[in-house]
Amino acid sequence: MKFLKIKLLFSIIAIISFIICLIANTTNGYDWLFLIPVTYFFSNSVDLILNKLSKKQYKNVGITVINIIAFIKFSLMPIIIVSIKDYYGGVLTGQIPSAYYLHQGILLTCMECISIFFTMIIFFLIKSKRKTEKENTQIIKKIKFGPVMMAIFIISILLIIKFSDAFFPTDLFIMSEDYEAVTIDSSVDGLVKIFFNMFKVFGLLYFLQFFSQKYLEKKQFKYIIGMLVIVLIYLALNLSVSRWNIVIPVIAVLFILKEVWFKTTMNKVAITIIILTLATSFISISQNKFNWLVKDQGDSLHRLMYVFGGEMQEYFSGPRAIAQGIESYKIYNHSITYTTLFNDFTGSIPFVSHYIDQSDRINIYYNYFLKGTNDEATQIMPMITVGLSYFGYGLCYIFIVISIICSCMFGEKVDNCNNIFEKYIYMFGTIWFAMCLGFNTQIIFGWIMSSFIPFILIFKLNNKIIAKKKGD
Repeated sequence: MKFLKIKLLFSIIAIISFIICLIANTTNGYDWLFLIPVTYFFSNSVDLILNKLSKKQYKNVGITVINIIAFIKFSLMPIIIVSIKDYYGGVLTGQIPSAYYLHQGILLTCMECISIFFTMIIFFLIKSKRKTEKENTQIIKKIKFGPVMMAIFIISILLIIKFSDAFFPTDLFIMSEDYEAVTIDSSVDGLVKIFFNMFKVFGLLYFLQFFSQKYLEKKQFKYIIGMLVIVLIYLALNLSVSRWNIVIPVIAVLFILKEVWFKTTMNKVAITIIILTLATSFISISQNKFNWLVKDQGDSLHRLMYVFGGEMQEYFSGPRAIAQGIESYKIYNHSITYTTLFNDFTGSIPFVSHYIDQSDRINIYYNYFLKGTNDEATQIMPMITVGLSYFGYGLCYIFIVISIICSCMFGEKVDNCNNIFEKYIYMFGTIWFAMCLGFNTQIIFGWIMSSFIPFILIFKLNNKIIAKKKGD
């Protein structure tokens, strides 16, 4: 019922968003902006009605995450665009798409919204016939560190000693103005990063498992403090120019801990400390990334908030980003082939990427259009225009649909697994796939190859060897 009430609230805000966009004095193609919240309103309402009328309820954390991100993109973002009059070039790109392509971008955004809710509804109808909604499986299984995980730790420690400058952050929580990411001087730098990541993640989860089980047994607050400290250490080690590298892991961790922590004052204080620290690091990274925009401004905080608003269309693939994607596809259509599609995926695989033509990838052509051929490729083409580039308008939503299905399936695994390790990685994956509304195929596939597959392989092999030893 709480979930349905939230969806009802989302529909009400969508109506407000529709009215604001309809009466706003928009320009440059944004006169069609009202179509996005109204499409979201009808899509969300159909989903809400089906959930309400269904005798067998089904919901998982993946569906919840998708609904939240969809609300941000299709209901809140139009309000922000109108509020700050973000009708021209963004803070990250100077290219201003024409009204013609903005209209197409808005229509594709509406198509994206419909495809997302249609996919969730089909998933809901299939799953609701098979089983009723149930409470999440509790964390009861303890995962032991076997020879495989110990080998990973030993190799990681040796690599940390060799590349210590790249592992340990120079700043803690707050990024200084002169911060520079240290590169790993190795031909297998991608593999080194995988070991670094596995060391941090497995270390985090091992100690969370230890402290959470102690807390469930004895209900002593010192174990809450232990979990708090280990999360803060992990957050500090992940400080980088990428804000997603700290936001998504911490959200996944907080979801896990909600099954351990109860509504006591100490728990609320610990959660507040984590969220405030995350927010501080997030703002600090943003200031570092956009110092050139806010420097020497009278009210730098106000200017930074404006920058955040102006980033929405780039980070959540808004109408401008989609319009730019359409236009770049039109211009470079002759260069975008199925070889480009092959390079998009293989170019994200560690070590293999060294042998792939990185100049023939979809993001490169997108950045050629936005910034010219001599500038660094920093922007990512929206996923729906990636689909458009390869499969045309009829199947432009194909990658979106696949990602939504994966997010829902991962969400189901989160609810069904009974240990911290699996809950974390599947929750992480649930969020990554749900962020197809902002990320694209290269970003998500890169995460699968560099984080998910190594984690699952190590985790399964570790458990298999331990089980075999017990059998002996």
